[in-house]
Amino acid sequence: MTGRPGDAFVVDARDSILMPGMIDTHRHMWQTMLRGLGAEWTMQNYMQWMFYEWGTHWRPEDVYAGDYLSMVEAIDNGVTMSLDWSHGLRTPEHADAAADALFDSGGRARLAYGNSFGKPEEWATNGDVDRLLRDRFSSKEQLVTLQLATEGSGDPAFPERPFWEFARDRDLAVTLHAGTWGFPLDIAIQNLHDNGFLLPTNTYMHAASLEDSSYRMIAASGGNVSVSAESEVNAGLGYPPTGKVRDHHIPVSLSIDSNVWGSADMFSAMRATLNADRAFDHQRAHRDGLTVVNNDLRTKDVLHYASQGGADALGLGSSLGSITPGKLADLVLLRADTPSMVPLINAEHQIVFQASRAEVDTVMVNGRVMKYAGELIAPDLRRARRLAETSRDRLRDTVGEKQWAEAQEPPTSRFGPGPFHSRAVRDRLPGRPRGIPVRLPLAAEPGFSSAVMAMAMTADVRSYEEEPQEFRGTASAQVWLWHAQVTLMNPGLPTADSILSDLTCGYCGTGYFRSHSLHAAPQVCCPLGPVSPVARNSTVPMVAALAGAATAIPPTTEAAVRASATPAVRILGLRRVLDALMA
Repeated sequence: MTGRPGDAFVVDARDSILMPGMIDTHRHMWQTMLRGLGAEWTMQNYMQWMFYEWGTHWRPEDVYAGDYLSMVEAIDNGVTMSLDWSHGLRTPEHADAAADALFDSGGRARLAYGNSFGKPEEWATNGDVDRLLRDRFSSKEQLVTLQLATEGSGDPAFPERPFWEFARDRDLAVTLHAGTWGFPLDIAIQNLHDNGFLLPTNTYMHAASLEDSSYRMIAASGGNVSVSAESEVNAGLGYPPTGKVRDHHIPVSLSIDSNVWGSADMFSAMRATLNADRAFDHQRAHRDGLTVVNNDLRTKDVLHYASQGGADALGLGSSLGSITPGKLADLVLLRADTPSMVPLINAEHQIVFQASRAEVDTVMVNGRVMKYAGELIAPDLRRARRLAETSRDRLRDTVGEKQWAEAQEPPTSRFGPGPFHSRAVRDRLPGRPRGIPVRLPLAAEPGFSSAVMAMAMTADVRSYEEEPQEFRGTASAQVWLWHAQVTLMNPGLPTADSILSDLTCGYCGTGYFRSHSLHAAPQVCCPLGPVSPVARNSTVPMVAALAGAATAIPPTTEAAVRASATPAVRILGLRRVLDALMA
């Protein structure tokens, strides 16, 4: 090779395809030690086991094991930069463990510091993020850099303002879960807009259950969306939104989310994204008696999402994401001589539909060869496996064989209110009519329905009548109804805190309060649990608000409604409840 330095290493790229390294903008690395355990999970199951049941069992060394293995896997699979969406950093030691793993891997990564077990306005400002910026992330040119991760808020009071001010003042980008059915939905986008934090550096994870108004606001702000199609269609987060996002000209990147249930394979992510988008177009056309003549989303588009789209989302578009002179050498060489790839006709088409992790021959990060001739050079797979298996076995011993087995085979019942079933919160933007707060005792007996939630939580009763109403014979159904009742009412009712201050969860014993440690938005502690919240009492005082014209109680009947709060009422259906209240 003319002009080649004498000590340069020559890579034989015959029968190969050179592509830019892929970039994953959303991976919960700390969970990697539980690979595949949640293959049958929905979002409800995920929240139950990963947070309400097991989340606090993670030690710093378990976070390290998950992050390190995740980096091993990513580099081996041709992902040259990963964003570690690290929302399990409950202590500074957990944060250091995550940072250590990313640095030790030798790969390029972004630590998105988060803590879903605390309030963002507290953990972001308690000094630990500043410590990391000072001691470990002083330069934005290093291989591992820092940003923040949080959840969108459904609280119009916007208590997390200090978090956003902190991020803005330190020039830290923010990645946030948004548009995840049904929490947080459009009200979270509206809150950010109204408070001046709908920023061009924001990345919105999933954004799969939003109204057009939210997409328009994101587009106008210059923000971007990270799509995790495998996760969205399997866990019920909403349908992958590439069509809607594309219609609004919002930049897109791709991500894995969690390999507790997903493949952690960016080739699969590209295929899942393309398949979902095209399937939606075909279904929409067939519904209208038409046929899609030519596909809209193309293979070159999802390749862009998986490379340049990721670089742009992370603010690195000028230095990563494409094979361009002057950009950093994050490159991947794919074999084109395998049974899956011959004969080679169109590289773009075949990378998306035929290539797999098995074709990844050589991986280079920042000019350093990390994998060559199909063999991983760094980081150390044997070490990663040993650490992950140790953490897995310790967690299994901690939770016990019964929970370990239950988590892998969730019940077969299909429908019910979800962990963030806050459609009403999404609908109740400023200006929506609001009803009167009413104390309504509810006898939590097998056979009750969620109709009271429909009556109490939304001005559009029909939207709930289209959903399953009856949940028979399970304690978890009682928990869900109680949870949804309390959670959804608070954002719309300033008086709800005082009304609900005496409620206690019969599952974990935690009382309701605005700043519950599990979530930034007003929440109750346990949307799932093996026992009913009425374990200590046969009747739980429930709060209902009759909101909007469809269900509002005329002022003349308010006294009668309040009087009805004395005897326990068994909820049988929306119309019967309305009739009883209006009698």
